[in-house]
Amino acid sequence: MARVLHEKTISQLRARLESERERIVGLIGGYNQAMEDARMSEGAGERSSDPASAEAGAAATDYETQMSLERNATMLLEKVNYALAKMDRNDYGDCDLCGKPIPVARLRYLPYVDSCIECAGQN
Repeated sequence: MARVLHEKTISQLRARLESERERIVGLIGGYNQAMEDARMSEGAGERSSDPASAEAGAAATDYETQMSLERNATMLLEKVNYALAKMDRNDYGDCDLCGKPIPVARLRYLPYVDSCIECAGQN
């Protein structure tokens, strides 16, 4: 049930998605740098005279936290890229599961959303 959104609406949502993509790419870069820093700190802690040092444990925890944040940001980036690809294919705004139009208010709130509320509630 492809529906055609107004060009102005698509343009506004595309701008938001592109801005969000830039922001996320920056976050991922920061998380990767933080993971590298934590890895270096963890390695330095392992070479210390106290192998059970609190610093090594804190570095390991920081690394795991940054890895989780990076993974979440990467998943969000995939959703943003998918929404932009749907715009390019002219099927943006239709639910991937049932094919019905996603309300514009929902798209404005979450421009990378790929399902209507009904289908999202069932999954």
